[in-house]
Amino acid sequence: MSHSDIAPRASHEATTGRMTAAPRLKAAVIGAGMLGLDLAERLNASPVLSCELVASRQSSASALRRAAQLGCEISTEGITAVVRAGVDVVFDAGSADAHPAHWAALASADVLLVDLTPSSGGSMLTPTVNANGIWRLPGGVVARVHQPGTETSALNEIRGTYWLYGNGVPVPLPRRPEPIMAAGRPVTFWTDLGPGTPAHPADVARMLRVLHHLPAPTDSILPAHDPFARFSAQISAAHATPEEKYWLTVHASRLREQWLALDWPTHVCVIHGDAGPGNTMTTTVGTFLLDWERLSIGHREWDQVTAAWHRDVFGASPDDYTAFAHVYGHDVTTWPGYQVIRNVRSLCTTLFALRHATASPEGRAEADHRLACLRGTAGPTPKPWSARKWQWARPAALDAVPAR
Repeated sequence: MSHSDIAPRASHEATTGRMTAAPRLKAAVIGAGMLGLDLAERLNASPVLSCELVASRQSSASALRRAAQLGCEISTEGITAVVRAGVDVVFDAGSADAHPAHWAALASADVLLVDLTPSSGGSMLTPTVNANGIWRLPGGVVARVHQPGTETSALNEIRGTYWLYGNGVPVPLPRRPEPIMAAGRPVTFWTDLGPGTPAHPADVARMLRVLHHLPAPTDSILPAHDPFARFSAQISAAHATPEEKYWLTVHASRLREQWLALDWPTHVCVIHGDAGPGNTMTTTVGTFLLDWERLSIGHREWDQVTAAWHRDVFGASPDDYTAFAHVYGHDVTTWPGYQVIRNVRSLCTTLFALRHATASPEGRAEADHRLACLRGTAGPTPKPWSARKWQWARPAALDAVPAR
C-alpha cells in the first residue's frame, strides 16, 4: 500500500488537540508453555491489549489454568479457536513447526501476527525488508514492530514525541507511553490517520525551520546524533563479499575522519534525522513529519541535506530542492561540508540495501548498483538510485494530531 492508499480520518481529538482513550485491542496467545503464560500475564496488565484467548492443544498445560484465573478464555482447539475468536493481534508462542499452518489459517484475517518462536517456514508478519514493520490494526490503531535491540530508541521516540507536542509541533501521538516487547522486538502503538500524500518540499522546509529553532530539552531525553554508531554492525550484516565488506569498513572510517574535521557553520539543535519523502505526509488535517525514531541533538545541516541529496542521488526534480532552499532560507549545497554529509547519507542507504539484498532480484541489483556508485565503478554517468520500487510499500500511517 502506498501513500496514496492511506486515508484521512480527522477526529474530534485531531481538531481539538485532545486525546481520548482508545479501546483495548483483543489479543490471543497460541501456546501454553512458559512463554505463553508470561505473555498472558503481561497482556492482562496492558492498557492497550486485552488477552481474550489462550489456545493450546495440551489440555493439561499449566498456562491454560493460569489464563483462566486471569479471566482469559481458554481453548484446547489451538489455531481453530483463534480463527473463530476474531481477535486483533495473535502472539504465536507455539511450536515453530506449526507456524506455516497458523499463518495459512490466519492469512485472510485482518490481524497482526507476531512470531514469538521464529520458524524457517511460513511468512510471519514481522519486519523483513523495511527497517520497521508498520501494520494497520482494526479499531483505528497502527502497530510499529521495531528491530531487535532498539528498545531505547523506541522509548525515546515516544518521549520525544510528547516533548514535541508540548512545544507546538504537529506530531503523531502514541497510544501508550512505552513500548511492549514481543519476541525481542519493541512494539509501539499509534492512532491510524488514514490516507495522505508525501509533503511538498517547501512544507517540509517550513516544518524543519520550526523544529531547528526549538530550545533543546533540558532533561536529556534526546540522544546525540551519531550517523556512524551502527555502521560496524550494518557492514557485518551486509550481503556482500569479504572484500566488499573490507572496502566498506575503510570507506566508513575515511568518512568519519572527514566528518570529525567539518567546520560546522551552526550550533547543534533538535533535528529529525530522516526527513525524506517517505517520512512526510499531507492530509486534510495538515502536513506532518512522521517517524521520529531518529529525533536527536545534532547539526541542522543533516536535515537540510536530505532534499538536495534526493536530487543528486535519486534523481528528484531540481525544482523540489529549489523550493526547499527558498523556504528554509539557506542553500546547504554552497557549504563545503555538503559533499561529506551527502556521502555519509549515501553509505547509510547503501548498507540498508545490502542488508536486504536477498529480498528480491531487484533488491540485489539495486544494492550492487549503489555499491558500485560508492566505489566509482558504475561509469561516468550512473543512473539514479531507486528510492522505493524495490524496497517497501507503506501499509499504514500515523495519526498526526495538531499541537495545542
